[in-house]
Amino acid sequence: MNTPDKALGYILSAEGYDVWLGNARGNTYSRNHTQLSPDNPLFWDFTWHEMGTQDLPAIIDYILEETE
Repeated sequence: MNTPDKALGYILSAEGYDVWLGNARGNTYSRNHTQLSPDNPLFWDFTWHEMGTQDLPAIIDYILEETE
């Protein structure tokens, strides 16, 4: 991981910009599905295309709603 003086997120935040980090499916922090367990194969039944067409717009909408 980069140090705060080299990492873009830290630099932009220090300059006063909002910095948002999205959470993609399939990582340690995305295992809290409302209905499916990570042990269920359907939990992992998604594509990169769906992440781009469904997840990314949802993240952008959330940021826009939070920041007005």
